[in-house]
Amino acid sequence: MKWKEFLKPKLNKIGLTLLLLLISSFVPQGSIIGQCREIEYYGFPSPWFKYDCITDKGVLCSGNQAGCSIMPPELLLLIVNIIVWYIFSCLIFWIYDKVKK
Repeated sequence: MKWKEFLKPKLNKIGLTLLLLLISSFVPQGSIIGQCREIEYYGFPSPWFKYDCITDKGVLCSGNQAGCSIMPPELLLLIVNIIVWYIFSCLIFWIYDKVKK
């Protein structure tokens, strides 16, 4: 099989890529918990977006208003995730075609 044929975009590959990207976006990759702030990173294989919460746990945080927000996505990591999931989707359909024959 040639690489050009293997990587050729088809609707089923793109659909599976988007589905895998959506599902993997809910995978937590870790968090940083500080005195006044909690940041959680989401996305797999690369954490491409973060959820930022300002807490009111301590006396030092009294000037901050508590609340959470979703930070803008890291576009480079999002592109890396799309490429990884697209190659994975191509591999799945390549294996499926081999087994089907």
